[in-house]
Amino acid sequence: MMKKLWIGLLLCAGSLAVQAGVSHRYTFEGNVRDTVGAKHGTATAAGTYTEAPQFTADIPTGAVESAPKRSIEFGMTNSKKSGFTLSEFPLSSQGSYSVWLKADTLTGGNYILLADSLKLLNEGAGLLKTAYNGWTSLRATSISSDKWVHVVVTWDNSKSEMAYYVNGVRIALVDDATVGSFDRIRFGGYSLSDSAEKASNQFDGKLYDLQFYNHSLRAKEVAYLHSNPGSEAVQLADFLVPFKGWHPVQCEPVTVAGRSAWKSLKAKEEHKSRFLSFDIQDPLLKNGNTKTVTLTLTYLDQFKVPLILKYDSSDQSAGENGIWKQLPGVTTGDSGEWKTASWTLDDALFRSRCHGHDFRITVGGDVDFIIEDCTVLGTPKQTLIVPDVFSDNMILQRNAPIPVWGWADDGTVVTVTFAGYDLDSTARDGKWQVVFPPMKANKTPQTMTVSTDSNIPTLQYSNILVGDVWLASGQSNMEMMLKEEKGGAEAVSASENPLLRLFKVPRCLESTVAPVGTTWSESNPGSSAGQSAVGYFFVSELQEELDIPVGLLQCAYGGTVTETWCSPEVLEQGWPDWELFEENALRNPEWPRRNTSSELYNRMLKTVMPFPVKGFIWYQGEGNASRAEEQKALFPNMVADWRKSWGNDELPFYIVQLARYEAADWHEFRCAQLDVWKNTPDSYMAVTIDLSKDWNADNHPIHPSTKAPIGHRLALAARATVYGETDLVYSGPIIRSMEVKNEAMVLSFDHIGSGLIASDNQPLRGFYISADGERFVEASAEIKGDTVIVQSSNVRNPVAVRYGAEVDMDKEALDVNLANQEMLPASPFTVNLN
Repeated sequence: MMKKLWIGLLLCAGSLAVQAGVSHRYTFEGNVRDTVGAKHGTATAAGTYTEAPQFTADIPTGAVESAPKRSIEFGMTNSKKSGFTLSEFPLSSQGSYSVWLKADTLTGGNYILLADSLKLLNEGAGLLKTAYNGWTSLRATSISSDKWVHVVVTWDNSKSEMAYYVNGVRIALVDDATVGSFDRIRFGGYSLSDSAEKASNQFDGKLYDLQFYNHSLRAKEVAYLHSNPGSEAVQLADFLVPFKGWHPVQCEPVTVAGRSAWKSLKAKEEHKSRFLSFDIQDPLLKNGNTKTVTLTLTYLDQFKVPLILKYDSSDQSAGENGIWKQLPGVTTGDSGEWKTASWTLDDALFRSRCHGHDFRITVGGDVDFIIEDCTVLGTPKQTLIVPDVFSDNMILQRNAPIPVWGWADDGTVVTVTFAGYDLDSTARDGKWQVVFPPMKANKTPQTMTVSTDSNIPTLQYSNILVGDVWLASGQSNMEMMLKEEKGGAEAVSASENPLLRLFKVPRCLESTVAPVGTTWSESNPGSSAGQSAVGYFFVSELQEELDIPVGLLQCAYGGTVTETWCSPEVLEQGWPDWELFEENALRNPEWPRRNTSSELYNRMLKTVMPFPVKGFIWYQGEGNASRAEEQKALFPNMVADWRKSWGNDELPFYIVQLARYEAADWHEFRCAQLDVWKNTPDSYMAVTIDLSKDWNADNHPIHPSTKAPIGHRLALAARATVYGETDLVYSGPIIRSMEVKNEAMVLSFDHIGSGLIASDNQPLRGFYISADGERFVEASAEIKGDTVIVQSSNVRNPVAVRYGAEVDMDKEALDVNLANQEMLPASPFTVNLN
């Protein structure tokens, strides 16, 4: 079966998940009744429905199968006004409307929608305009008569924002708008009375599928409405990735001759190239699953240089950036007309390994170019796909609902059989999902099958266990392999354990909906050597202590920042500087792609959502170490968002504090991590400031090779806070309070265990004291019962103390040595009376 996929530049087209909640809808099936709510329209006094307005079979091309089959028409005569009114219309402080319109004539000021707070009209020849706050113009844009145009207006009073979209592209956005009250909405003219008053303001044309929402539609929802006429807005599936060009790509929306398109721009003046990159989001057309692909592009013929296609023809052994293949350019001219270019590809794998994209459109010169849309037509080799996170040897999470999902042709009935259950799901918009009930831990291997009602081979997965699955994420210190750990050779040789299972999400920048080329494996020397050392030691201890199957789901990438692991919603709503970060990431050609905002959230983390897990372990921060205050604001929002994405607000989240390495601001960042732990429920932090200064093979002190103690400390926390070993001491001393007594600081701590000690039986080190909170001097410190007394003869009136701020990498002895008798180190801190 051939599959056709439209790929817009604002949004990569794909499937949907759930309806986005239309509150009122007028489908004009011979009347103006509200098919969703209860606010029915009233016709004007100008005539009956057979006179003014009337209903026609003229609807937008490409309407979905379930779309309304009729439109409403105004302005059939010169003497009668035709329209309808919605009275006492309910208004949300946040909302949207969507409508298709087709003007028969475009002259004067003809009113399409008229309310107290906003208006939609055509003003002058060929101009469509939206107004707000009375008569303030939001934006006018060119349209053509006798062509269907899609319009969306959104508003959010809490932000005073209003946005205006035409044909799926945002034309304008303002931040000084207030939608007060609709009270009454008139459609078809300025005045809808039966008199000749303002007859010239009669809209002469048709409306189709008028929808209202009680929330502001997002850009991707608007794009979906535009590309699927007659549908309701939907919350697009998790695997959709908003368009974002690889540097130095920049582009902007434009309207040319009434058609919405995108114009390429240079990221910087010195750049000579311009190109636009595309991701294909339909998994049935990804990862070498097509025999032949036809790619067709609509472009504006004006730049007189070749139009070039480069695409991903990489293979499994290709490096992170894959292999670009270039086809001969299409000759262009300067006619100013819209034209099409087509290519046929018989070796496209579309693994998104070419700089993170499937294909790229560029030109053979230093000129801008404009393209409208692109279609991909191909025949899938397989029409049933399940993410690779489901495979032989997997572990499924106990005591939690177990979703199993995948992709198939629409209408395909998929049956998943496991543990005595047979669950069915019918593919809708390419996606299907079943959910098994919670199950107890089970060491006995079981089999899962996935079959369909069509002639598609059944998929079978064997040796499946049920237990606990932990997701390990972060950057290089989490990614550092077991074989690189100090003593790793011994750990690898002893790693044979059929009840311990390992899975590693590929780190390449793929935009696939599922990780490719990886499977679950039993722990053994062959599979464990390349696995996260921290993660391995963590789950290995849990499996041994709990005596149940335990799995490690690794999703880490070295050299990354927190922002790349955050969803767009977290960055947009919870971090005031995200737009600056985004601009820097896209415009700086030296900025690694992996660190553009939400990049690895979309391309790695979401490929395993919502595979159920017990909790998360996180080792990252080196990439954000210079931005401690931002981390305190951003990280808790990321944690909350991950928990929401997995459907459990109480999933434990354990973080690793930055290791013993001295660099600017690292102490402040460690303090920020401490603050995050204290203020984030169901979290824990493993302190690493005491660990050996032995480095791994790259000879860089930022990567200490001692990872076993970190895994152990994380496991202690899990055993104590998740698995019921409540008497287990799982943390070193954590600063609680301070007070001044006799010119000295008296510090009190939580998590003192069996008592405070100096870990090397030497005088306490690492304490500094200050009289003004800015200038610190080294201080003496001694343990008095459950407190530490800090003082200096140079500071008579102390106001602040810090610990572990100065770490000299050249010293053989550690610079800090406060711990509890369980030999768990105290966290670095700064405390201030003020």
